[in-house]
Amino acid sequence: RDFCLSRGLGDVYKRQGSHSIKIPMFHNTEKKSEQEIEKYLSSWEQRVKNIFEFQSNGRVLKAYEKLKKLQQILATCRETKNSRLNELSKIISNQLETKDSLLRLKTLELEAEEIQALLTEFNNNEGWQQTYVDEKDGITSSYKPGPGSIHVFRIDGIIDSSIFNITAIIMEIDLYKNWLPCYYGVGLRECTQLDQIDKFKKTAYFTLGLPWPMSPRELSVIGFGVDMLDEGKVLCVVRSIDPKNSFPYPSEKIPADRKGHVRIDLKIGGFLLVPVNESQTKVSLIYSVDPTMNYVPSWLLNFGCKQASYYSFVLLRTHAASADDPNNVYFKRMSQKPEQYEYLKQRYRDYLKRSEKNGKKIEEILPSK
Repeated sequence: RDFCLSRGLGDVYKRQGSHSIKIPMFHNTEKKSEQEIEKYLSSWEQRVKNIFEFQSNGRVLKAYEKLKKLQQILATCRETKNSRLNELSKIISNQLETKDSLLRLKTLELEAEEIQALLTEFNNNEGWQQTYVDEKDGITSSYKPGPGSIHVFRIDGIIDSSIFNITAIIMEIDLYKNWLPCYYGVGLRECTQLDQIDKFKKTAYFTLGLPWPMSPRELSVIGFGVDMLDEGKVLCVVRSIDPKNSFPYPSEKIPADRKGHVRIDLKIGGFLLVPVNESQTKVSLIYSVDPTMNYVPSWLLNFGCKQASYYSFVLLRTHAASADDPNNVYFKRMSQKPEQYEYLKQRYRDYLKRSEKNGKKIEEILPSK
């Protein structure tokens, strides 16, 4: 079937209700000679391996781009009268449809769609109502209603720290209480990493305390980091994961509904990190959520989320500023996980070299908002 990435969050809401995902097929848009096609497919095993390596390293959109090109070539092979190319396309298609490959490609398709939806929302300035602007702190929070009982929140600001420190704080789930506070039982009560699925992909479980007489909330999520440093960005995507239907992710470690708790539905959310310079990063956060509080007035819910988001951002800024201290817990975590953080550092160094070679300053490629 033809496949196109979603144009907004609405498509993601619909997609999350159905998991009957097929491997996307593409019409041939680039004419190649049979000799060029045969040469391209002569190394098809390495090309498939590269797709999965890009995916494992968080370069999801790059992996998706490579997959799309391969599928275009295979579509051309099926249309040609060349029996050798016909047979080769069958061999490759059968390999892609093995149980392990099929699951990974379905995951890649879903994640690429969610990335595009989130990026579209970050770039969409329509419908937002600014609820708080602190010129001194440089923090702006915004809100807009979503479909049904969905509420969409956004916060933007500059943090005086490198993209590595901020990434570490976001990735170290068990330390979230450092910057997502809990006062007198109201706020983040529990934050547990459930499973490390890939280098930059994990599942987690949270519980939130609310003022009496409201029941505490719980939330299971899948989160993954997206290396977009070719464009000068790092994206962190997160959404709810259903313990009864976690497809295409493993469900063994996802806890069932806890007695006395109400489950929150986080449709989609995430951080967009864009370096301003080597010691400053623009941080934007969006989360689209059904807090299951239909009886709470929208203005009160908006006020509470705004306050929580603002103070969390301030604490995130504080912890990021001290993450270069060798005695800091985040500094130690980065040292303990070189596979993740050294990889990101090297990717960032490569990005800086490219920017310098092209004669661009980092500030010149910052988004307008």
